[in-house]
This record gives sequence, C-alpha cells and structure tokens, in this order.
Amino acid sequence: MKLPTSLCPLAVLLSNTALADPGNEWLEAKSKVLRVAPEAFDSLPNHLVKHLKLLECLIPQSQKTTVPHNVIAARLDEDATQDIAVLCSRNGKSAVLVFWSADATRQSLATEWSDDLNWLQTGDGRIEYSRAISVANSERIIEKNPDLADKTHQYSDYAGVEDGFMGKASQIYLWNGKSWLSLRGAD
Repeated sequence: MKLPTSLCPLAVLLSNTALADPGNEWLEAKSKVLRVAPEAFDSLPNHLVKHLKLLECLIPQSQKTTVPHNVIAARLDEDATQDIAVLCSRNGKSAVLVFWSADATRQSLATEWSDDLNWLQTGDGRIEYSRAISVANSERIIEKNPDLADKTHQYSDYAGVEDGFMGKASQIYLWNGKSWLSLRGAD
C-alpha cells in the first residue's frame, strides 16, 4: 500500500520511533531493579520475614542509596505499639503493607499495587528505580498539610508513611482509625 505524500513525514517519524523503541530500555531497567529478600533486614522480626516470604514479597531498593531501605517501624495508629511498614514487590508491582503491632495476622494495604515501571526515572544518565518509604512524623504531616493544623491533637501521637520518589514528589498515608488518608507530601 502506498501512503499519500502528505503522510510520508509522519510515516518516517513513526518508523524511526519504532526502531528506537525507548520502551525496551525502561522494561530492561525494571527487570534490573534490585529487590532484596526480607531476611536482609535485621529490623524485621522472624515471624514477619516468614510471612513476607509466604507472600513472595521482595523489597525493592533505590539506586540512590546503598543503605537498605523500604522497611520502617513507627507508631502508625493510636495504639502504643510499633507498627511495621514494608514496600513489598512481587510480579513487577509494589505496594506498602502495614503490619499493626508487627503482627503478621493484622495487615493493612496502605497503597494500591503499582507497576514498578511507574517508579523508574532518569538520573545520572541512566534509568533507575527511586521509590522509597519513610516515616512522616506529625510535624512533617502538618508542614505539608497545614489545613490539618487544627486537628493536630488527633494525629500528634503517631506518624504516617511517606511514599514517593527519593528527593522528589511523595504522598503521605495517614491512618485515621478506619482507612488510609492520602495527604500531600513533597512537591
């Protein structure tokens, strides 16, 4: 089939795009994301290591730091006990799992499962994974969400989970006693 002359520049553009196929390098980068086994984290209790292994969870690591990360311990609800949040990756998708009072039978999904491809970005001339979770204390929550300042008493005793690109945009997930609130984090 012969293309009309007016469409030839478009055809050349499309064929050059197809030859370059930038999607392949992103998929290759996704396949090379370092994901470590739960037992690599001394801070995880043995019963949670076993549970995470049963769930087939690996913990993805950003290339921006060599310090193991994406496992946090904090008081995330009104109970006076430490909760544990883990960025769990399986089958190329990841989500933040929270274990209330570090109990494997009391688990909550703080974020939806998201394709790890969405957490790649370019940096230093390469494509790299840069998703990280951290503890957002009450000061950080109010700093990023000043509209909650009058409700400080509700959230002053516990923290949230900050989830986002290292050093860039993030969301803060805060438990309100019934569900996870999605709040502003870094811009």
